[in-house]
Amino acid sequence: MKKMKMTDEQMIDYVACKLPIGERLAQLAEEAAELAQAALKYRRIITPDASPTSKTEKDALDNLIKEIEDVKMCIDTLELTGTIPDGEFEKWRKYKMPRWCERIKKAGI
Repeated sequence: MKKMKMTDEQMIDYVACKLPIGERLAQLAEEAAELAQAALKYRRIITPDASPTSKTEKDALDNLIKEIEDVKMCIDTLELTGTIPDGEFEKWRKYKMPRWCERIKKAGI
C-alpha cells in the first residue's frame, strides 16, 4: 500500500492540530533564538574587521536561510489556527515599514 504524501498546508495543519499552542510557542521561541544566532554569525562573516569565524560565507548563509524557514513554519501554524488573526502581519507591516524607511532617511543613509 502506497502512502499518500501530504502537501505543505496539510503538514502545517497536522503540526498545528497535534501540538498545543504552548508547545508551538516554545518551538517558535527556540527557533527565533537560533535565527538570531545565525544572523549574527552571517553578519560577522560579511562585515569587514569583525571577529573571525571558521564558518564559510555559504555555510553561514545556508544556516541563516534554514533558520528563517524554521521560524516561518512556526508562524504558519499560529496563523492556521487563528492564534494570529488574518491581516495582522499586513497591518503591522504597513505601520512599521514606512517608519523604518523614515528612520533611515533621517539618519542620512
